Amino acid sequence: MGAATSPNGTLRDDHTQILTSLSKRKRNALVHTYKNGFSGFAARLTKEEAKSMYQTDLEIDSSPSSDSDSSSQESDTIIGILDTGIWPESPSFTDSGMGPIPSRWNGTCMEGQDFTSSHCNRKLIGARYYQDPGGGISFGNLQKTPIYPLIYGLDAKRNSHFDEIDDDDARNCKLNALDDDKVRGKIVVCEHIENQYSDNEKLDGIISQGGIGVILVDDDLRFISSTYGSSPMSVITRSDFPEPDIAAPGVNILAAWRGNDTSEALKGQAPPLFYVLSGTSMSCPHVSGIAAAVKSKFPTWGPSAIKSAIMTTATQTNNMKGPITTDLGAVATPYDYGAGEVTTTNRCNRVVPDGFTCPEGLSADLISNMNYPSIAISGFDGKESKMAIRTVTNVGVDDETLYTATVDVPTGLKVEVMPEKLQFTKSNKKLGYGVIFTSTTSSQKEDLFGSITWTNGKYKVRTPFVVTS
Repeated sequence: MGAATSPNGTLRDDHTQILTSLSKRKRNALVHTYKNGFSGFAARLTKEEAKSMYQTDLEIDSSPSSDSDSSSQESDTIIGILDTGIWPESPSFTDSGMGPIPSRWNGTCMEGQDFTSSHCNRKLIGARYYQDPGGGISFGNLQKTPIYPLIYGLDAKRNSHFDEIDDDDARNCKLNALDDDKVRGKIVVCEHIENQYSDNEKLDGIISQGGIGVILVDDDLRFISSTYGSSPMSVITRSDFPEPDIAAPGVNILAAWRGNDTSEALKGQAPPLFYVLSGTSMSCPHVSGIAAAVKSKFPTWGPSAIKSAIMTTATQTNNMKGPITTDLGAVATPYDYGAGEVTTTNRCNRVVPDGFTCPEGLSADLISNMNYPSIAISGFDGKESKMAIRTVTNVGVDDETLYTATVDVPTGLKVEVMPEKLQFTKSNKKLGYGVIFTSTTSSQKEDLFGSITWTNGKYKVRTPFVVTS
């Protein structure tokens, strides 16, 4: 049990009262108390004792913060999850206290193996499964816009009873390694590590199987996108985008568990309903919840704007006010945490990059100039400067506001932001700026990390950058 610390001492007083009540109810039940990051405690209680404490001691003030500006629309957010399955019987999916299903929901509760429509409720409002593991899911309207699903070469691997298809062959989209049905109508992402076949040969092979186009991942080969007739192909490098975009809590998370998994059960006991897990599956719910909160606050925002708001307001410090570190204790870089770790402490009125489309005109630096909330400069040899261009939109409550840029510059690099100030007005909410990167050393031997932070004294918006040779 716990809550954030309060400067007026109210929560600390409540904490003391609860602990006093706990000691009176059950001696030696207290396991540990927490004072630094938040005010709370851990205790061993039966289900009945915990319920009794909740009803009598913990019904303090659970009303939303005044900063949330809550409304009915904020409870009308639907979160979709793509995963390998779900255990609907878990207490985590109980709909007790949930409001009605949003009236705009028009999905279905699809029945499957050990899953019936009765498993859906006001929290788990729908479910659907797909039998083809290589199938792509596109949320675009294919009748109106030329949007096609992507599929990774390994996911399109051909199953053969006569010869064994190697995973590396599928990743590299070698001829006869992919399944026609899985490739048909899709753009295929192929690695280009093994150069047994040329890029043109790979494209011809994909097209012959009914594919739409190819994206090659190659750190050596680089050229601008080409249509190759009616079939598009482009090449990206692993350093074209800093990875990951964002980090979120995902280590030692208490989560729902399969109720029929006896492999994790203690001897003589039933399988656990909850289990301590780590990984991206644990981080995903944190990010999803924050994305849903932003969407409920700004229902007209699309995925790119929400992603930008999350990335540009991330933190680069841990809960001890120190730098984020890796498992080995080394100071982490954007290659470990992207823009930083998600935070819910900041308000959602942000300067958000808008559009996220490629600029007109083609060049080898096209990817660096995508309107993305981070900047990646690859192939930087230091002989000439490189520029990245971004467009930002003021969505704050103040129509007239001035944002000023500050730059965290790594050693060996000169970074100029032009202009250094952005003056937003009621009639001009969208402005652009350029960032010029110039080397100050004869040779760059390592990747360089930095950031650009825009602030108007009230809000801060941070864009990380990485420069690689």
